[in-house]
Amino acid sequence: MTVKIELFTIVLKLRQIVSAVKRLFSLALIPLFDNQSMRQPRKASGRGAQPAWQTFSAIDGDFFQRYHESEGIMNRGGKRMRNLRGKTVLIALMLLLLIVPGCSLKSASETKPPEKTAGQNAESAKSAPAAPAIDPAKAAESEKFLAQGLKLYEAYNYQGAIASFDKAIAANPANFKVYAAKGIALCFEGDYRGGMALIQKTLAMDPNYVPAFYDMAMAYKLQGDYDQSLYWFEKTIQGDPKNTWSYYGIATIYADRENTEEALKYLKKAIELDPIVKEVAKRQDHWARMRNLPEFRALVR
Repeated sequence: MTVKIELFTIVLKLRQIVSAVKRLFSLALIPLFDNQSMRQPRKASGRGAQPAWQTFSAIDGDFFQRYHESEGIMNRGGKRMRNLRGKTVLIALMLLLLIVPGCSLKSASETKPPEKTAGQNAESAKSAPAAPAIDPAKAAESEKFLAQGLKLYEAYNYQGAIASFDKAIAANPANFKVYAAKGIALCFEGDYRGGMALIQKTLAMDPNYVPAFYDMAMAYKLQGDYDQSLYWFEKTIQGDPKNTWSYYGIATIYADRENTEEALKYLKKAIELDPIVKEVAKRQDHWARMRNLPEFRALVR
């Protein structure tokens, strides 16, 4: 497309050049006719016959006649005519020099700066600072403390879990999983600001870490922000369609909102993924209002 536009511009400029040159050479040639007609006037071929310069003037309006009168071209003599022709050719050449350099056949792609070669890219990569190497022994130690902390967390021992998570972080600060685990434990201890900041730190290190989505959903649920909690539960399911406890978390929110239809729909899905949900639903207060409903009883029996 760019090449077509530039070619069109070139053609337009060339047409302007040709028109200008024709006009200038016409100006140079007209005095020849004028001079010749004054030396040897034409015989009138009929009444009202005009000299040559008036014929040209009639063809092109009154421009040439005004030009003749202002420049004194009506004077006789060949020297003046030759000087004028020389000046006209010089003007035409100058016009060409001014206009032609503006024309270019190069396309936009040819004027782009050269792209870096593979070697130059490799050099750039070498110059970038490398991430610090992780000691395999420290990484393994961090994973061990993480596993211990998760067991304590599942046993509702949040203080013990937080202590284990701190050891995991000390062994390997690059272990992004630990920050979210410690964060949700802090939320269960009532430190929502500190806990959510740690969960966000995990997501900053790995935006696709699905367990952190679940921890964020639980953190909002503990604070009563059910809309945000639903958002993060749904986000967890998108990353892990078989995440049982996200379906159950959504079910409990709808149960607390007394939306029986949606609550039972998500409860059924959670039970289909893991039947252990039945025992949890039987004893949790979220379902107190529905315990005698035939639909609920059919799901948990």
